[in-house]
Amino acid sequence: MVAKGEELRRQGIVIRTFDLKKTYIMGDQEINAVNGVDIEIKRGEYVAIMGASDVTRVIL
Repeated sequence: MVAKGEELRRQGIVIRTFDLKKTYIMGDQEINAVNGVDIEIKRGEYVAIMGASDVTRVIL
């Protein structure tokens, strides 16, 4: 049996997320900066993260 990390390395995957979420509390409001993001980034890929606010990009 191959360990999960080794399997990901064989596939060239360096970052993988499932259902990634980040919520900020501001007063009595919940702000969903990231909600349910799945990402798979492989070695050598270029990735740009864009969003409506700087906060979303900073937390990633």
